[in-house]
Amino acid sequence: MSGGFATNPVIQRIRQERETIMAGIDAKAQMVWEAMDANQKLGVRFGLFPVEVIAKAETEMGWSPQVPGKPDPYAEEKEDLCIAMMNCASKDGGMRA
Repeated sequence: MSGGFATNPVIQRIRQERETIMAGIDAKAQMVWEAMDANQKLGVRFGLFPVEVIAKAETEMGWSPQVPGKPDPYAEEKEDLCIAMMNCASKDGGMRA
């Protein structure tokens, strides 16, 4: 197999799909960040995410709530949303803001 992973069309397609998903998550996180009040933003800076805000964002993204006792099919995307929100906090002054 020549070229390795970088030239594999399946891996390239998966990477492209992931980049598209991440762009949407980053855009949603920025919208959520801009809509939050100062207290909510302060919480995010310390890793505390307002449940109602996150739940609303997840619903708007089309991610269904987790069914008790079953794996969450959107767990990775939900985690990525929280990370993207922390990136927004970092860009908006970080812990010093």
